Amino acid sequence: MIKTNHLYKRYQVFISSTFKDLKEERDQIRKALVKGNYIIEGMEIFPASNKKQWSVITERIDKTDIYVLVIGDRYGTITDNGHELEPDLVTEGESISFTHLEFRYAKKIGLPVLAFIKTEREENKEVDQFIHEVQNSDLTTAYWDGSLDLVSDILAGLSSAISEEGFDLNNGWVKVSSLNKPIDSGNKEVFLEAKTHYIKFVSYADKRTTPEPLYKKHILRVDKDFDVWDEYITLTVNQLSHYVKDFQYYVRTDGDAVDFSTVLPFINKLHFSDVKSGLKDTVFNPTIDLPSNTFVNACSFINGFQDGNTDLGVKATYNTKVLRMLVDFTSIPNYNELFVLKQCVELSSNQLEVDISDKVITIQDGVYLIEKHDVEKNTVLKFKFQLES
Repeated sequence: MIKTNHLYKRYQVFISSTFKDLKEERDQIRKALVKGNYIIEGMEIFPASNKKQWSVITERIDKTDIYVLVIGDRYGTITDNGHELEPDLVTEGESISFTHLEFRYAKKIGLPVLAFIKTEREENKEVDQFIHEVQNSDLTTAYWDGSLDLVSDILAGLSSAISEEGFDLNNGWVKVSSLNKPIDSGNKEVFLEAKTHYIKFVSYADKRTTPEPLYKKHILRVDKDFDVWDEYITLTVNQLSHYVKDFQYYVRTDGDAVDFSTVLPFINKLHFSDVKSGLKDTVFNPTIDLPSNTFVNACSFINGFQDGNTDLGVKATYNTKVLRMLVDFTSIPNYNELFVLKQCVELSSNQLEVDISDKVITIQDGVYLIEKHDVEKNTVLKFKFQLES
């Protein structure tokens, strides 16, 4: 499900497979997709009707946003008159199952198609020929050997398909009463209900006293390896008052590199335009074009916490009801001997700095929390640490 325009948008998924050999798998898929707020189409929920079977099937596929094909051991029920039903898809005299014909029809009308093929199958020439056709189609196929893997792969595949460039976000189903509500992109009424920024240190060595790096790390975003003396990861949750599209992040480090992934909305492959625009290793400025009211990202910062660069902060990118930052050093050996919290400040949009050290909560040794309520846009909360030699 995608949340958009102050409303819930639900995508309709057609599950296509044989029935008898995949009854249990179909049931698990259906339950998982219902929990994920997808609208399910498939033979189990076809209505009783006087219409011809193929007319019912095509009507349902026509209303579908994404077609999911699962291939198991069986080829399925053969149509008596495939060529008459779809003369441009079935040659005269060709024997074809309903599942196979559904696949061809979904491709014909241009639906996104996700195909999942069982790895260990009974020998079946018709199934093998069907698989050969699927594998030689212009689509990505996945393989499964257990129902749990199949369900999780389908859920991941649907999320990826929806986030792919070219997927029509005008598809999907919404409440009629909400159709007149526009997307709040840049609307002044939008504010942050809460923004939470969690910083977790995973490694640290002082460059001044440690000539060799602790390890190397490959940053996929820029496709480079970096020597690592220190690394911390962040998880940031932005909870907005309204649903927005084109939510923009600005991530930078004074260290050597920053890596980034978006957790919600889930996007499997970000388009790293910052590399092309020359921003390169230390700055990333992505725009998330999937509408939502909650945006969650994870980052990894390389060598961004060394002598002369030991401030950690969070910025209110909208007017914000609750802005909080949590810093956790506890994974670093002897952290209490290495890092000293000197001050916590609030930096307003007009650059006025106020000491708010008395507001800091020490949850335990090495774990610090600062939280402010009703802060203006562009306000920054900042921890200032000192490194002990």
